Formats: sequence, C-alpha cells, structure tokens
Amino acid sequence: MKKSIKDSYNTVISYVRFSSSIQELGDSLKRQKNSAIAFCEKHNLVLSNIKYSDLGRSGFKGDNLKADGGLRAFIDAVENDPEGHKFPKGQTLLLLDEWSRFSRLPPMQAQGIVSQILSLGIDICTCDTEDILSNDADIGTMLTAIIKMNSAYEESARKSKHIKSVWMNKKKALLENPDKACKLTSRCPSWLYLDKDKNEFIPIPERVETVKLIYKLYINGLGKTAIAKYLNKEEIETFGDSNKSARKATMWRESSINKIISETYGRSTLGELQLYEMVGGKRVPTGDVIKGYYPQIISDSDFYQVQAIRKSRITTATGRKGSRLTNLFQGLTRCSKCSSPMVIVNKGKRSSGANLVCSKAKVKAGCEYVAWHYEFVEKSILVTLLNLDYSTLLGLNGTNENSDALRKALVSLQGQLADNKHQIENITNAISQIGLNENLIKKLSFLEAEQLTLESKITTSELELASLSKQHHTKQSVWQTLEQVLNDTQDSTRTDEDIYSKRSKLSMFLKQNIKEIQFSDILIPMTKSLTKQGFGKGSHLRKMIITITLKSGIHQFIIGFSRPRSGIQVLQSLVEDSDNSTCSVYTERKNGKIVYRVIQIASSLENMKYDPEKAASQGQQKYYKSQIDILLNPKEFSIGIDNE
Repeated sequence: MKKSIKDSYNTVISYVRFSSSIQELGDSLKRQKNSAIAFCEKHNLVLSNIKYSDLGRSGFKGDNLKADGGLRAFIDAVENDPEGHKFPKGQTLLLLDEWSRFSRLPPMQAQGIVSQILSLGIDICTCDTEDILSNDADIGTMLTAIIKMNSAYEESARKSKHIKSVWMNKKKALLENPDKACKLTSRCPSWLYLDKDKNEFIPIPERVETVKLIYKLYINGLGKTAIAKYLNKEEIETFGDSNKSARKATMWRESSINKIISETYGRSTLGELQLYEMVGGKRVPTGDVIKGYYPQIISDSDFYQVQAIRKSRITTATGRKGSRLTNLFQGLTRCSKCSSPMVIVNKGKRSSGANLVCSKAKVKAGCEYVAWHYEFVEKSILVTLLNLDYSTLLGLNGTNENSDALRKALVSLQGQLADNKHQIENITNAISQIGLNENLIKKLSFLEAEQLTLESKITTSELELASLSKQHHTKQSVWQTLEQVLNDTQDSTRTDEDIYSKRSKLSMFLKQNIKEIQFSDILIPMTKSLTKQGFGKGSHLRKMIITITLKSGIHQFIIGFSRPRSGIQVLQSLVEDSDNSTCSVYTERKNGKIVYRVIQIASSLENMKYDPEKAASQGQQKYYKSQIDILLNPKEFSIGIDNE
C-alpha cells in the first residue's frame, strides 16, 4: 500500500548529486537544496542536519557508490547503525530531487541498490513526484520508480554513445590534420584557455609565469615541498586541474607541484597532447603524441633537465631529513669494506653527536663499527670541494656560458632519445600483437631514423664538452651557495627553513655530480714519535680515508687520523688547480670546535719535503696523501685562509 507523505518521519536525510563540477557553478546544487527544503515545509517535516552528497560524480559510472562516494557513505552509515539510533527503521526518509539524481545505472543494478536501502528500513522519496517508495509501496509507485530510473539510464547511455562518436570523429580529424582540426575540447591545462573563434589555446600570463617559476626553483635545487611553501609564502594564486575547474586548492601542496613537473601531465608544458582510451577499466595511451597542440611554455632543455633531476631524486632521496637537512650526502656514502650504505647515528650533544656509521655494522651484521663524526666529515668534504674548480668537479673545462649551454642541450637530447626509444618499444609491441601494418612500419622507420640522428647529436655534444677541457676555466656561482652553507649553519639569525633551502640546493647539486663517497680506515701501530706529538697512548692510531668519486671519473682523496677514544682529530686533502697550483685543505678539532684551514702550496711543490724517487714512482698527489708527515707538520707550509 502506498504510504502517505503525511505519516510522521523522525529523520529526513537529503541526498544531492550532479555529474559535472561545472554544474556547481550553476544552480543545480542550490535548486536541489531548495527543493528538499520546500518539500519538508509543505509536509511539516524537519530536514536533518545530516546530509549526503556527490558533487561532480557520475551516476552513470556508479562513482557515487564507490568507497569514497556519498551514497555509499549513507548506506554504510545505516548498516553500522543496526539499533537505529541515528536512522530509526521505518522512521527515516531518504529525500531525492528526482530518481536521476539517485542513479543512472542499468535498471536492474539500480533496483538492487534501492532494495538494499529499503531492506535497511529506510524509505525513499522524490521531490518531483512526492511518491514514497517503501517495502509496502503499491505497484504503481514501484513501476514509476523503475520507469524513471530506466529513463535516466537510457538518457545517459544515449548521451554517452553520441559523445563517444563525436569524440572519435574529432580524434580522427586531429590525427589526420593536427594543424587545421578543431580542438577536441575546451578543457586544457590550467595556464591556458580556448579561444573558440580562433580555435587556439591562449596562455594566461600570470599562470604561465607561475609554472615557469616552479620549473626554475626545481632546477635550482628546491624540492616539491619547499617550492609549495615558497609559493604559499609569496601568496601566489593556486589554480585547479584546468581553467574550467569549479574548485581549486586553497593552498599549494607537494602533489600540485609534482603534477606540473611530472613526465606525463608536465608534457603539456611542451605543447604536447597524448590521447587515451579505456581498456579493461584502465586509462591507457593511444596513438602518437600530438606535438604543438598547446602553446609551448617551457623549453625542451628545462623540461628534460627537470626530468633528469626527478629521476636522480627518486634513486637517492627519501624525504626531508631534519629541520636543517642533517645529511647532505644521503644516498652517496658507502662503507668500502662491505659496500653497505653509511647512515646517521645521533647519540645526542652530550655524547658524540651525529656520526656516519656503516649500516651493516649498526645492526651488528658483520662489519666493523667505526664512527665518523658527521660535522667533521661534512666540513672537510665541502671545504675540499670549495677549492676545486667547478669545471673540475664536472670533469669539464671551458667558459661558464658555453659549458652550461652544452650541458643543457645534452640533457635535452638525452631526454628526447629516451622518449624515442619508448615509442619504438610501443610500436614494436603493437606489431607483435596485431601483425605487420603499413602505418606502424612507416612510423617505426621514422623513429629509427630519428634515433640515429639523436644519437649522432649526443655524440657531437659530448665531444664538444670534452674539447672544452683544454680551455681556461673559472669557478661557478654554485660555490657561493656552498660557502654560505659552511657559514650560515653557524649563524643564529638564519631560520631553519632558510638553511634547509640552501642545504637542499647544495645536496641536489652534489648528487648530480658525485657518484659515490667511500669511507675506509686502517689501523696503524702507535709509535713513541706519534705519542709525543699528541696522538694518545693507545696501541693503535686509526688512519681515516675518504674517497670522493665524481661522475666525471675524477677521484678526490681526504686522509686523516683518529685518536683512541677521542675520534677524528684532523682530515686533510690536496687540491690541484688548473694552473697546477696546489693547496692542502685541513679540517681539525681546535678548542672544542671543528675549524678548517686552506694552506697554499707552491705550484711545483718544491717547498715540501718529499722523496723524489717515491714521488716519481707513485705520482706526486698519491704520494703526499699517503704520508703521515703531511698531516703532522702543517706549520711547515704558508697559511692561506681559515675560519678560526
């Protein structure tokens, strides 16, 4: 029997849904809410404060019934209230604007959801017909609901088929003639909008500048979180997924930055469009990338440089490390005895503080436990690198402008080659699945020819970079950042965020140019001579060796000594400049502080005592690095700069 609307309901729950987020900008949400309010006023019912909604969710695809859907949340809430405290059985009414808001699924599926809700003791009413559907509803009410749900499904199915047909025709026209074909849709990256009269996408200047700033900051070494904080601090306006997005974030987040610089969505900054299709419920790319579909706002070199940095960070970075980025060398340090990574062990300021320790030794898995005082090691490595030429670090020589331009071009070419190989792989897989196809073979031939061209250009760029090694070179501004890190950490006026930003930039630079930093040590028997010179009374002195391997193939050695029970006392390295002048870098413990000194040495090293025969057979630099006297007698050399 049809239940009268005048029957009393203790609880009336409003449910609102619309498919497109654009509808939120219109009156759909307001109209559905007003409809529910008017219905309750007309029938002397009280609308509950508990409301459920699915804004911008498709009823045709069943999005409102997914785990995070509003209708699913309502059903779950009722099922979790078996006693009916919040939703009294037989006294709760689910109020809809019309049946199309409830579902646009095939009729049998929609009826199944309706039956599930009714079985939980919840009645359903639509504002348009004012019919109440309950377990004892008459046949007319049930048929009306079924017919309306079926009509909603057929309408959506018809629209879907029509839209799909139109979409396929547009895609075909675009692939056949990308320059003249109409744009597929006005939906586009959030820094553009479609001028329908001109059939072209127009950049939004302030948003384009924001995207360019994000790429610039990332290339300069800032991470995604740091970039988001910077944009929020500068109060730079956010924007949604597209210029038509009804909602946009109230603040910049790491996920927003990650999307803009990603290898997929980020390609739209190059002006490229990749079409997709649904296969087995998954969105997969289809067809070739359409270049020039959007205006290009980021250069090829900057885009591929960002991708190279992202890949290097994926292999080495594991998130923010401390408020000031404790370990600059995360992912680079290894124990030379067992090849395990070195990790930070912090025993607090009252003890030995932060130390680098073999990860295998830390868990007592077989390697010897040797603590390397982190601050000592960091300062020694940075001061040593500070006195290397930037071009030496990269294995290059030449002017800043020429080498920088060549490096950017090389990164861009390498990125294009990677894209080319990926396309070749996709076409090869397609041929293996569907057999030989004239278009596929033609495309494959084109890509293979392009691959040869790119490989040739890469070889040429590498040769040009190598030729610059014979020219004069100068230090780069990156060392200003390095020197600031050495000084700012001690500056109490610097904020943690400022220090973290500088250290993050430097850490990224080091990871781009250093292949590995190995730590090894050798026990040397203690002699009376060493004891007299203040190296303790133990049985052994520990010789500490740090080997920095640059990606250019150059090795830099730092050698020092650790006193029994006192830890590292001094670390020293030799740095040879482009004009063959040499300096010796000392990092030592003095009056409870770790200080560094750079001691200038004559270009011919003639002011130093050495054995000519051994120096000739071993090589000068290797010879001096192995000599204890170099470490024990720094006063024999003329002092250059220091930070004491």
